[in-house]
Amino acid sequence: MMNQHWHSGTSVAQSACRDGGAGGVQPAAPLPLLRSAAELSQAWVQRALCFYDNTLPPVSVMQQQRLAAGIDNATAGSSTLLQLQFSGNAGQPMMMLLRIAEDQAQEGLAEGDWLHSERELAAYQELHQHHSCRVPRVVFSIARDRLRNTFLQYDGGLPGSYVVAARNDLAQVRAVLRELAGLHGCFIGASPAAAPEWLLRLRSVAEDAETKYQRGLQVLLAPAARHWQQDEIELLQQLQPLVAAWHCYERHTLTFSHGAASVDSALLLQQGDKFHAALINWQRCGLRNPMYDVASLLLRSLEGSVRRRNERLLLDEYRRLFEQAGRHYSLEELEQDYRFNLCGPLIDAVIAAGEGAGAPDDGALELIGRCLQAVSDWRSVALAAARLQQARPR
Repeated sequence: MMNQHWHSGTSVAQSACRDGGAGGVQPAAPLPLLRSAAELSQAWVQRALCFYDNTLPPVSVMQQQRLAAGIDNATAGSSTLLQLQFSGNAGQPMMMLLRIAEDQAQEGLAEGDWLHSERELAAYQELHQHHSCRVPRVVFSIARDRLRNTFLQYDGGLPGSYVVAARNDLAQVRAVLRELAGLHGCFIGASPAAAPEWLLRLRSVAEDAETKYQRGLQVLLAPAARHWQQDEIELLQQLQPLVAAWHCYERHTLTFSHGAASVDSALLLQQGDKFHAALINWQRCGLRNPMYDVASLLLRSLEGSVRRRNERLLLDEYRRLFEQAGRHYSLEELEQDYRFNLCGPLIDAVIAAGEGAGAPDDGALELIGRCLQAVSDWRSVALAAARLQQARPR
């Protein structure tokens, strides 16, 4: 287990993130910051690459692919995959990722707390040192106020072609599951006392989650919103008084978690009928139980009927991959942790529903519906209530 050897110490990593140089080369001369992917040009990329390697020939072909960037307003921004071909070089294209992030005001944050883009940058830096899972490498990152541009390179050494993430693709889900198992197995047993500050979830933010959940619930139950079944409404209401305590619950094994795992939070390369994944979008990383990520992956990537048919097979596959790190995880314990953590994606989705400018779109409502189905299948709210009751001081 490597959880005792954090590479990015708190003060060093936070200073580097805020100065714009964590994990890579900070440009020696000012590079214009992009506010949106619409401002991206081949000339800007060429100039940016000069800071990375001034021996590279001119870019002859640049292909762009917009990727999913985050799951809520606080992590809004854009991620663009660039496949670059250089003059005189007909070989494998260079794969780069440009992340444009503008941190929104976050309720409950005090001076010195970590912004989402800082947390994400520190995660890339840490994980590239550990090699626990595939991630792109930070080339450089520059910031001004709350706007940050981060340039990353995926140099995993794997041949293959990039493919767009697809719903209900079990091969893609398994590729992400392999990376999560490697991540969790490397950092299993991590202690909040030893972890760097950027990985800790703030108790003040967790306690504020109940208010945000209530706001989201009001939006979802408004007359103009989707017509929910009575049992769905009751589940949403039963979860509300548990939200703050659920976020603060730490009486289970903790590890470095992604926080918003899905096939959309990965660069996927295909070789024949096999996929390889590099995990991206680390804005919500933190110390959590491993099953938080697994629950997020299955609920965000699979429709209910597909999840039900394959769920236990995927859980057992994850367990076997996880145990390759040398830590036993019984199927019974894993399934109980999974059952408890199914509440996480539902809480996140309800909170996100209350933070948008308008009514939730069809995709957001479908996700909440899938989460409700899973929480009902596993009777997750009942388990959460029992665990949280046991954890209360007597």
